[in-house]
Amino acid sequence: MILFSFPFSKRTYLKGKFSSYFLQTFVSFVFLIAGFIIGQLMRTGSEIQDGFSISYYLYPLLIFGVFNTLLVCSFLFLLSLTVRKNSSWL
Repeated sequence: MILFSFPFSKRTYLKGKFSSYFLQTFVSFVFLIAGFIIGQLMRTGSEIQDGFSISYYLYPLLIFGVFNTLLVCSFLFLLSLTVRKNSSWL
């Protein structure tokens, strides 16, 4: 592999791997919120309220999206590292 020909430390490699995993998960959550926004803007009818506030969508994205994604990604990344280290006898 070409990856191992570069002088990466193990810590740098794992930080990059976790960052990419976190970013992929957070971007998928952003797409979910964007879908909610588009769906709400496409609704029609007499029961729809006038006015749109983006803060109603950004606040849950920041509170639930960032913290939940960080917590879940950290747990799953730790789990994958410990299982991989313990399965070296296979």
